[in-house]
Amino acid sequence: MTSALSKPLRPAHWALTLLPWALVAAAWIVALLSYLSPSQTYAMPLLGLLVAIAVDLLRGRPLGPAWFLVPPLALACAGAKSSALPPLVAGLTLAGLVAWWQHRRFPRAVAGFLAALVGAMVIGALLFAGGGAGTLGLQPLSLLRWMEPYRSTLGSNDGVAPGGLIAPGVQGAGTAGAIFIVGILSWWMLTQGARLIGVAFLRRRTDPAAWLLGGMVAAGFDAALLLWHPSASQLYFLLCAAPFGVVLTVWMLAERSRHWWTPVAGLVAGAVWASCSPTVTAPANDTKSGWAWALAVPLLRVAGLVLVAAILLILLRRPLRLLVVAVTAAVLGASIATGAAASAKSLWRSTFGREAPPPPTARTITREEMRAALWLSDHARNDDVVATNVHCVPVARSKPCDARAFWVAGLGGRRTLVESWGYSDATVAANGVDGLKYVLQPPPDPSTYALNQRVFTTADPTDVAQLHEAYGVRWLLADRRAGPVSPRLAVLARVRYSSGSVTVYELGA
Repeated sequence: MTSALSKPLRPAHWALTLLPWALVAAAWIVALLSYLSPSQTYAMPLLGLLVAIAVDLLRGRPLGPAWFLVPPLALACAGAKSSALPPLVAGLTLAGLVAWWQHRRFPRAVAGFLAALVGAMVIGALLFAGGGAGTLGLQPLSLLRWMEPYRSTLGSNDGVAPGGLIAPGVQGAGTAGAIFIVGILSWWMLTQGARLIGVAFLRRRTDPAAWLLGGMVAAGFDAALLLWHPSASQLYFLLCAAPFGVVLTVWMLAERSRHWWTPVAGLVAGAVWASCSPTVTAPANDTKSGWAWALAVPLLRVAGLVLVAAILLILLRRPLRLLVVAVTAAVLGASIATGAAASAKSLWRSTFGREAPPPPTARTITREEMRAALWLSDHARNDDVVATNVHCVPVARSKPCDARAFWVAGLGGRRTLVESWGYSDATVAANGVDGLKYVLQPPPDPSTYALNQRVFTTADPTDVAQLHEAYGVRWLLADRRAGPVSPRLAVLARVRYSSGSVTVYELGA
């Protein structure tokens, strides 16, 4: 099975197409890796393969045995990240409608592909999605809550709950506020130029593969702008589609570049501009006028440069379409330079940095803690239950507890009685109570949590016996960084392993 995104290109065009995409892909790999949410990284290779198969299908190539890959690939993709398949479904639907209109024939193969994707989404929701307390809802422009110009002005009192179909800050914006919001969103859309420019040229496309990519990007942006999530997770719909928007932009650029020097000059100019231009800084006063000026200054500078380039092309009697190519290449160059600089800076710090060690309350796990959890993985039986006093991130935080410390169960590979509850149904449903996000809500089962904590802090024999007999706990992983650990625990339970701040005990041994 082979797949290409455009007609055969000259060597210069291939270089133009592959080099930016390789660099952008490298930057995306770093950007998509989050230790709190690594599932995006798992989903992207699977989604990329599904898109490659879909491109072949839309271009009329027989898939043959590749048909058997589609259902398991789609199911694996749904299991890795539930937001990965919806943009593909939207893009393939749009491409199928375009192919239907072009050929006046119902694309049955595309419909079968879509059925496999939708079926995988439904099965994935039943198999992998937990419980019934969903946090994704409808609230247009809720993404503004995560943009500093809005959050520090109109949205300063929005809180962590939705507050209605329209966010409170948007509801009371007034005419001047509405103009301010349009400016913020326009700025944000301009920063997404590398992913959006190719979509702007879709109307001239006859290849259904272009409509597939464009539909994915449009669906991702629509979801990001229309949906609400307390942690802005609606952005994952966009993150799944954004790399394919870059492919579409580079594809457009390669087709429109008649001379190699125009896009190369644009790439270099964009990279230099991103490296040398001053960054946007917050104004001294968090006011709408202050932020409007802070955002307008760099736009005016860029507009001035584009105007100068246009005047030069007119004086040199060159077609203005060269400006479109150069500006598109400059946007890509700026995006590549920004991502590459961030990646290089992070790599340099981690390899050659001489920074001070993180404080004990940092969002890090020590080597000794990891070794203790891995020791538990090697010595505990598969059905054993573990109790631990590790619940929060940072590990020493208690009020309010950011309950997303899952490394005991993750590295230990065993069930825990009470570890972290940040994503439990009861906690998610309580988002906004007392003004706190769901990850900061108290434990949903206070009595079990209190018993769990008493075992580590007071080591009362009655509590230890109840933990073992009523809840089936066999192992205790006590971390002194997470809180005080009673020395009496070593009398009531057998010490099996000790490493740094962590001690592992066995009950009933």
